[in-house]
Amino acid sequence: MYVKDNLEMKTQLQEFLIFLFGGILFYIIYVIANKIKNPGLAAVVSLLPISLVCCYFITTPQILTNYLSSLVLVFLISFVVSLLGYLIVRKTNWCGIYFTSGLLLVWLVLQIILYYTVTHKFSKK
Repeated sequence: MYVKDNLEMKTQLQEFLIFLFGGILFYIIYVIANKIKNPGLAAVVSLLPISLVCCYFITTPQILTNYLSSLVLVFLISFVVSLLGYLIVRKTNWCGIYFTSGLLLVWLVLQIILYYTVTHKFSKK
């Protein structure tokens, strides 16, 4: 009973620390972009290569190959949506919650289409 409670406490602490780290990361990005007014550094921090760090946890070469192929496609969609957002903001005064929500929605729809047309098939190999 004690071992189970101890393990559960460790799991809860680990999940809390992960949650806390995510919040701290978002706050750091907010401060760098809005208080320090350095959007370039904020972009670097926001794009920490977590997806590449995840490669440490994939042990099968075929799965790693498929993962990296999928990662490239996801990155391309992210790049295209970011470029679209940049061009729109540059030519208009659009910004804020509705604009950002719209970009996220476009990104999500494109990622879903990509998943069901291409990357989902990688898991079948």
